[in-house]
Amino acid sequence: MFSDEQKRKIGSYISDIIIRHDSHGKYGAKKRFSNELSRQLGYGDNSDVLESEYKRIIKMLEGNSAIQIRDLQIISEMYDVPIEEILSAGEKKYIMPELYIRNYDLAASSDRALWDKYINKENMFVTCSDEYEKTLIEYAVEFENYDLITYLLDNKIIWFVDDTLSASKLCINFGGGINKEFSSGKDSDIGHVLKYNDHLRTRTIALAIKAKDFSEFDLLNARSFPELYMINENGAMCDESAQKRFADEKCDAIIDAILLSDSAEVFKYFSEEFSIISYHGSENKYVFPYTGELLCGLIDANRFDVAEIFLKTAIEHNKYVYSMMNEVINEEVKKSIVWDKERKEALVEEARRKGVADEVNIKYKSEREIREVVCRSYRYDRVSHTVSYFSDVRHHYVSNLVLVENKKGSKTIKKLVDELNTWYRKTIELGGEKYAEVLHEL
Repeated sequence: MFSDEQKRKIGSYISDIIIRHDSHGKYGAKKRFSNELSRQLGYGDNSDVLESEYKRIIKMLEGNSAIQIRDLQIISEMYDVPIEEILSAGEKKYIMPELYIRNYDLAASSDRALWDKYINKENMFVTCSDEYEKTLIEYAVEFENYDLITYLLDNKIIWFVDDTLSASKLCINFGGGINKEFSSGKDSDIGHVLKYNDHLRTRTIALAIKAKDFSEFDLLNARSFPELYMINENGAMCDESAQKRFADEKCDAIIDAILLSDSAEVFKYFSEEFSIISYHGSENKYVFPYTGELLCGLIDANRFDVAEIFLKTAIEHNKYVYSMMNEVINEEVKKSIVWDKERKEALVEEARRKGVADEVNIKYKSEREIREVVCRSYRYDRVSHTVSYFSDVRHHYVSNLVLVENKKGSKTIKKLVDELNTWYRKTIELGGEKYAEVLHEL
């Protein structure tokens, strides 16, 4: 259904097109258009029918009735104007292809000249989904057309990561979107897909690994995931959907690409620690969150040399996390002991001033009791393998750990796995008795 305003705009736009294209001038242009349209509709030379059609068409051109679907195709072909442009009353400009070019065709092509011709600010039909509800970027990823994906990224037509977004603004991706100058609207199909489908980014990362395109790794946040920015003071991701997504989407494409790689640069990049500034504003160190799954795959594939690289860096990371959390907890215990003593001494002093000191019975908490209270703020999440300690709004300590549940491999690999898992367990043990059952299951 068209609103009265839409009818008026569409009718006025078609009238302008008719007059602009009529070689005989403005006078009589609409009558000549009506006769040609009627002829193409198959009405022949019947004067009564032609007159009736003329009245109908004039009503449409004046905005008093809606354009008919049967008219659209004919008008589009008569004046070489896309249907989408007519329906938007010229607000959305498109290039009319000589042949029907689909998102599918562009995504399957390696012809840069073809991309230049149809992917530009004047032609926005490629920002929309096709009859199968799929966009250009979805086809490009599906066809593994990495050259086209980088073409879109390098020309700043689309992006997967918006560096201007703060951690508090992250949701299910890193702010993927499309340049407004190329978009057919705020809610364009391709913009929606980029905003709500982080798997397009992760599959592109896998293609970058295969292409050994190291320059794209940081631009794609290749080691990181939005959910890691959302660890809250309870030690879990801010919403259940994020936690479920993190558990279900194991990023097999990235893991498989690393497993098949022969690049030392790839192994170095994905085994190293990296920093994240959480939505609390604290900076914390992480490793690639699926390192455990990756290591299991490397060991199963007998790639022990590569597994050793990842195991050694993961051990150092687990050690670091243990040391950091142990130090944080010990510092909190010390502060709490001092605070407990000062608070109770203040109570005694107050009692003395009131002359009732003999009635005050002060009992100081033991270090063990204080440690138990402090450890209530220490959290472990089995889904993301993260541990966290929330001291206050300014101090939120969080990191992830690596666990390998694969007992295969050479003696060297087994020894390294044992050492890795030992530091994993020691770090969980910092939380005290509340994690006894979890430790029993490991």
